[in-house]
This record gives sequence, structure tokens and C-alpha cells, in this order.
Amino acid sequence: MPASYNEYIKRSRSKKKIHASTFNTAVDLGFIKKKKDSYTVECNKPKKTPNGKKKFAVLACDGEEMKIVRFGDPDMDHYREGRSKSRRKSRQSRKIHGDKERRKNFKNRHRCHEKTDIMKPGYWSCNWSW
Repeated sequence: MPASYNEYIKRSRSKKKIHASTFNTAVDLGFIKKKKDSYTVECNKPKKTPNGKKKFAVLACDGEEMKIVRFGDPDMDHYREGRSKSRRKSRQSRKIHGDKERRKNFKNRHRCHEKTDIMKPGYWSCNWSW
């Protein structure tokens, strides 16, 4: 039985505010799951989006506010995934952002030291992806 927004509002003990459309999207992406008489909510844990315009999504929770934040270019390789698309059978299958120079350049270029709001995609791109 799929979760409904009205039922969630009635049964939830959480004080966090969530809009109905955000709730439906969070259920579709698997951030909110119904278990018997209660709901489980996964806050601040990024997941891959299926066939979306962005590569990752996260249900960002800050105080009493909840928001779906999408980030990452789906056309670019993400080195946490393991193998790059062009080298599936290669021995060099595991690339990591371990190159200090690449990481430093990315963080400087995107001004990651200024990104402190978890409700923005820049924060997740800087702090989770890199």
C-alpha cells in the first residue's frame, strides 16, 4: 500500500514541515517508506536518481524544513561509482578523487568553503561528491 501525504501528516510525530509534492517525490525516490503503522525517513543520505536530469538526489532536512535537493551532472563520470563508462573491462576500473590537485582545483573553482547551507545543491556537490 503506497504512503499517502494525509496519512503521513496524521501519524507522523515529526515536527518537520514537508510539502505534498515533495512528499510524493520523496516516496518515489525511496526516502520515505511506510512500515506497518509508522514511516521511516532517510534525511541527508544521497541516492542515485533513476533517469533524471541530475545524477543524485537527497532529502535535505534542516531544523523543521525538508526539501528534495538534486545535484550532479548525469553525463559526467562519478568516480565513487567504480568503473568509468569507457573503460568497463580495464584494470584501471577504480578511480578516486584521491588526486589532491584535482580536488583542490574543484573546491577552489566552485568556492566550496562558502557552501554551508545543506538545502542547496552546491553543498552536496562539494561535500559529498568531492
